[in-house]
Amino acid sequence: AHERPSDVSEVEVPGESVLIEKLEQLSSQIESLTTEREELSKELQTLQSFTDLLWEWDDALDQRVRDTFKIMGLAPTEIEGRHSKEDFILVIDGTEITLVVEVTGVDGQIDVWKTRQLIDWVSRLKDSRKVKGLLVGNHYKKKVLNKDTEAFTGDAVEAANAFGLCLISAEDLFHTLCAFLRKQITGPELAGQLISTNGIWKPKLPTSVPVV
Repeated sequence: AHERPSDVSEVEVPGESVLIEKLEQLSSQIESLTTEREELSKELQTLQSFTDLLWEWDDALDQRVRDTFKIMGLAPTEIEGRHSKEDFILVIDGTEITLVVEVTGVDGQIDVWKTRQLIDWVSRLKDSRKVKGLLVGNHYKKKVLNKDTEAFTGDAVEAANAFGLCLISAEDLFHTLCAFLRKQITGPELAGQLISTNGIWKPKLPTSVPVV
């Protein structure tokens, strides 16, 4: 083929402008759909990240616990003078109670020494506010399904009952988040139940891991 003259573009064939307009509309739709797809992908990635509650530990677990409370309308706040990422507080609207939260992930069951760390922080803060300790624990970290053993040892539960602490497994927190997303429980309802519970808090939900 020969090189096209530059001025041939000034010649319009009947129907050309209609096709150009349709192509421009399609380009606009493709751009809009691409943006929507990217947003949906991010939303899906965020939802899927909450399965980290079932197996993560250390900073990754702590962040996901914080994200869970945040999405349920319970905003985490740093403890003044405390630089560990595994401790934070939840100021519960409509009450005088502040939840002091500690997060942990271990290879086996969560033993009493983790409750002692929480008791220490509750003792330090109780002079300035009404506080209650909440220990969120991921037992048998790295394992997702078939965690047949209780998350907390008997000694840990005994200490929690004695000192008014609430214990919740990260697995149960995940089930609770799923219930929240299904509109079966609200953040304030969860907070109220945690505040009123000494020892282990269990959601009244199916024990199998649900499909979100």
